[in-house]
Amino acid sequence: MANLMGKLTSFLNSPKGQKVAGQVTRKAQQMASDPNTRRKIDSGLAQVQKRFKKNPPR
Repeated sequence: MANLMGKLTSFLNSPKGQKVAGQVTRKAQQMASDPNTRRKIDSGLAQVQKRFKKNPPR
């Protein structure tokens, strides 16, 4: 597992990794600003909050 994390870290520190990380960040921001996606996220969050309110983690 440590080897995988090391490879991932070195990739993200490379120029190509920086480019990919930027693309992923931009796409995530676009999806978060979309009203339909935002509604789905809020709905899922509300469901999780209801479950934890009924049965809090120990």
